[in-house]
Amino acid sequence: YLAYLCGEDVVLPIPDGNAERYLAYLCGMDVTRPDVPDGRTETYLAYKCGEDVVLPDPMYRIEYYLAKWCGIDCEVPEPLYRIEYWLAQLANSGELKTVTGNPISVSDALAKPAESLVIEILPQQSGSGDPSPDNVRPIIGWTCVNVQRTGKNLLPNDKYQQSYGTVVLGQTNSSYGTFLKAGTYTVSLTTSTIGTIYLNRSDGTSERVGEYSATQGSFTLNKDETLKVVYYNSRGISASDVTSFQLELGTTATAYEPYQGTSVEVALGQTVYGGTLDVVSGVLTKAPYYDSYNGEPLVGPWVSSMDKYVPGATPTTGAQVVDLGGTGTDVQLSATEVQMLLGNNVIWNDVGDMVLEYLADGPADDIDALQILLNNRYVNNGGPDEATDKEALEILLGGNTR
Repeated sequence: YLAYLCGEDVVLPIPDGNAERYLAYLCGMDVTRPDVPDGRTETYLAYKCGEDVVLPDPMYRIEYYLAKWCGIDCEVPEPLYRIEYWLAQLANSGELKTVTGNPISVSDALAKPAESLVIEILPQQSGSGDPSPDNVRPIIGWTCVNVQRTGKNLLPNDKYQQSYGTVVLGQTNSSYGTFLKAGTYTVSLTTSTIGTIYLNRSDGTSERVGEYSATQGSFTLNKDETLKVVYYNSRGISASDVTSFQLELGTTATAYEPYQGTSVEVALGQTVYGGTLDVVSGVLTKAPYYDSYNGEPLVGPWVSSMDKYVPGATPTTGAQVVDLGGTGTDVQLSATEVQMLLGNNVIWNDVGDMVLEYLADGPADDIDALQILLNNRYVNNGGPDEATDKEALEILLGGNTR
């Protein structure tokens, strides 16, 4: 079964025993998985089959391979036996994936640091409407970038009693509000007291989420906002009455997951009006900026404090201008590790769209997979078998690799 998962051209046997039933299922065979995993090895395999189980800490050699295959960040021993070479290939698997957006949500990450996280630094302007000489909209730079990474649940585990009938979820009394990007979200909770979910804004307005007396509901934000998520009952409610509260992207309430969040503030060390920042490598690329434009050549698109961008047009002399398409200047900042959680991750920032590269629970890296395949065929089989290098490559490319 392991050889098949590694791309070997083998005939799969009829499974005998629970562990083989799990492996046969992973190989795509039409088999019924066991109802409940029995033992540590079966628990790892059940997890790989998508079951909601708690993974044990590895204790034995094979368990270290299985744990890493499941996404646990642990060191594995050097393989000594044929079965361990196959497990090593699976344990070191991980498909490099790229996703874009702000926020970004992924559900298949391995518990390893992100390969890169590039953030687009977009110019921010005060005022409103189209900029013009009669409606100057000054360009304001950025001095830092704030990045947050959570699991599926966006609400911290904190809560506090704001008043007799109001419990604020996801924060302490000393903080104000939860920052959310524009988008659609769902709130869900468990309670022993009937109440209603509301969003409270800093301007004093409120919005009910879901129906009265409901313990879940969805809402949509048309812009980035900082707000409070509260549970309210006019007859009184205690903070201890509300548990397992969750805020997640989308319109469907899913099983509760404890909050696992971290935040990173990257100081830019200067005022940046546009460009990109790779948080992981620390490379900041500053777009060309002109505090008082005077006919300098521009690539475009550009942003002007006095003009709406039109391809081929020239900004007004004296305007602030950021040439987003121009050749930028690189500045090396400190590198910052962005540790991904196993499975669900949500990442967002306060500046602009992102491009995230991360290792997903998927195919092995081509070079690693080829090395292990060749070791299996030429080193650990007592010498070359009938397969040639060409045949080995064909097997590799026909398996679960990019």
